[in-house]
Formats: sequence, C-alpha cells, structure tokens
Amino acid sequence: MATAFFVLKSSLLLKTYYSYEVTSKVTLKYEKSPEFPAVTICHFNMLRESFVKEHKAEKVLEQALWFSLRTNINRSVVNWKEFGNLSMKDVYEKGGHQIKEMMKTCSWSGEECDARNFTRILTPMGLCHTFNSGKEGRDILRVRNAGSKFGLNLVLDVQQDEYVSLVADQAGFMVLIHDQETPPMVEELGFAVGPGTTTFAALSKQKVINLEAPYETNCSMSTISNIPGFSKYTTSSCMLTCHSKYIVEKCGCRDITLPALTDNEVQVCDLNDTATCVFREMENFFKFEGDDCDCQVPCETISYKPSLSYGAFPSKSFAYDKARQDFPNTEEGLDGIADALHENYSENRLELNVYFQQMSYELIKQQPAYDDQSLLGEIGGLLGLCIGASLLTVVEFCDVIFTILKIRFGPADAFLDRKVKRRKAMKKKTMSAK
Repeated sequence: MATAFFVLKSSLLLKTYYSYEVTSKVTLKYEKSPEFPAVTICHFNMLRESFVKEHKAEKVLEQALWFSLRTNINRSVVNWKEFGNLSMKDVYEKGGHQIKEMMKTCSWSGEECDARNFTRILTPMGLCHTFNSGKEGRDILRVRNAGSKFGLNLVLDVQQDEYVSLVADQAGFMVLIHDQETPPMVEELGFAVGPGTTTFAALSKQKVINLEAPYETNCSMSTISNIPGFSKYTTSSCMLTCHSKYIVEKCGCRDITLPALTDNEVQVCDLNDTATCVFREMENFFKFEGDDCDCQVPCETISYKPSLSYGAFPSKSFAYDKARQDFPNTEEGLDGIADALHENYSENRLELNVYFQQMSYELIKQQPAYDDQSLLGEIGGLLGLCIGASLLTVVEFCDVIFTILKIRFGPADAFLDRKVKRRKAMKKKTMSAK
C-alpha cells in the first residue's frame, strides 16, 4: 500500500512538472486542390498628384508632414473649412491609384482576369486592392497544380508621373500574401516589388495548431474579432484593434483605415484630425505602444511563406517588338522608339508572379509533453515493477524460513541416519589411510 502511494505521488509530481510544457509534431500533408491565398497590393504613393492639385491640397500635405514631425507651426496656415466636404474615405478611395489604371495584364491559371477579381480595402497605406479576397460573394479560387503557369500573373504600372514627393520616397508596391480570414498588415509584413523587375513568389503553406491554457502557448479560441468582415481571431486582427484604440485615445476619433471598435461608437477622423494628429500618432504607436498590446496566439494559424526571386523586366527585344507593333509603318527611327519605350517600361512597369511551390503543406501541431495517457502509463509501469519485485521478495523470504524450520524441527530419525552415515564415512576414510 505504501509502495502504491509512493508511485502515485511520484507520477503526480511529474505530471505537475510537465503540465505546461509542449512538444511539436511536424508532418507534411498533401492537398489535391488547395485554396489560393489572398494577395493584397498597396501602392507606395498614397495620393495621386492630379487629385492633390485638383483639390488644391498641397498646403494640407505640407502641414501634415510638419505635424507628423512634431514641428511647432501655425495651424491657421490652412483654412480647414475649405475641405469640410471632403471626407477621409473620399481622399483615400478617390485619391489613391485605381486598379483599372494600374493593371495592364492579369491572368489566373492561364485564364484572363480583370479588375472585377480585386476587392478594394483601406489600410494604413491608403487604398489597396486584394485579389481572391473571398468577399462580396466571390468564391475562393483553388489551385490545380504547382508552378508559375497555375498561379497569378500581373503586369502593373507604377505611374511615377502621379507621385507626390511628400507622400512617397520609394517607387513600387508592397505585397502581402495571406489567408482570407487574416486582415492584411501590408506595411508591417509585406514585401516590396519595384519597377523594371519581374518578381517570382513561390509559396509554401504552413498550418500551426497551438494548445489552449494551461499550456504555455495559451492560445485564443475566439471566433469573432472586432474587425467587420473577419470572423476568425488572428494576431493581425488583435493588433489592428489595439492600434485603433490607441488612435481613439490620442485623437478622440477613429482613423478610417483602422477597424471600428464594436464596444465604442466613435466618429471617423476628418481631414483636420488626420493631418494634425493621426499621422503623428500612427508613428508613435509603433515606437511606444506596439509591444504593449495583449494579443494571444491564435489556436490555428495559416500562413504563406514566399520564396522570392527576381529578373529584369522588360527585355529589350520585348520593347522592340512592342514598338514595331505600335508603329507598323515606321522603319526609320524604330530603334529610338524602342529605346524610349524600354526606358519608360523600366521606370514604371513590373511583373508579379504568385504560385504554389508544391501541392503539400507543413502541419505543425503542438502536443502536451506529459498528458493523461502518459500519467496512466507511468503509474501502471511503476506499479507493475514494484508489485512484481515485492512478490518475488516475499516468496524468497518464505522459502528461507521454510528451510530453516525444516532443518531445525525436521524428523529425528532422518537426523540420526545422517549422523550415522557421516561417522561411517569418516571411519572408512581413516582405515584407508592406515
């Protein structure tokens, strides 16, 4: 009984010691027809120059820049009432680069696609466009095979003639490849593509399943987030909600590019609030508050890791063929036209290819380092060992006692017979010696 109690106590101590530790099991799963991820594309240039000039907003941009740098200036330089009818939603949606103008060619798995395959979305980078979002009643596309021929191919125009120097220092786009239920944090997690290049993004899918409390990962099983249109909890949705709360606390209004807070009805920031407060606090959030957001790890995460490779776009032969196609009756000066066309394309156009590298994905599933089955097995093994050893000891002890008792209290005749035989043997040995 004492042995069994000792075994049970030792096993429970092991269970307590390992209860919060986990191990990971990595397997490779094959998918016959996997879902293609969402591809969100954001322009580095948030506002087109033609839009800024149309609304005579050069001074507004200049003042917004100074405010974001915490420079003490005279707020009366801009007559904000002149822009009272211009909402920030209009500024981003109408002032941003439009997908119909940017996209020159689009093909999905060898078939032609167009602007209708993209969904408009507002992010801290302004107006962005998402391919295969699964929103607005669209079905999520599926992949038939791996390789660039069975993915997304885009040729985009950067439109550098529409750039505003106060808004963008780089030319090109930020691209984020993500699951449809994950809000795009393009500025933080995306990769850049620039004009004059062909970018190949070969995707590897990874699925991670974490454990809930009391295990150390302490993942969240929440099914509804604070972001409209996204019903699944993700770290991105939590961070964006935290960011939105910070802007509301500092500016007293909600930035249109961040999610609405369901527990607090706050008005959207107007142009004045955005220029004088939001732009500055956007940067301050990442400097001072970004690490303080209490965002748990989701219990299930799907991510896509792109392996990037690059080439020059377009080739000179492409530019020459394009010049000959556009000017079929021109022979003299065709080389000059081709060179000018090649230079223009190199400064403004790029090609993007997104595809699966393989038709399988990596599954990482966490498991308890010491679960209930391990505890029962530990108890059974130790009890079996101790009980077996105890029974063997008891049997041996009984055998020794029985032998001693037999010798001590055995029959007298048998004892005398042994004594007589021993004396005869000694006598015979003595006679032999003589």
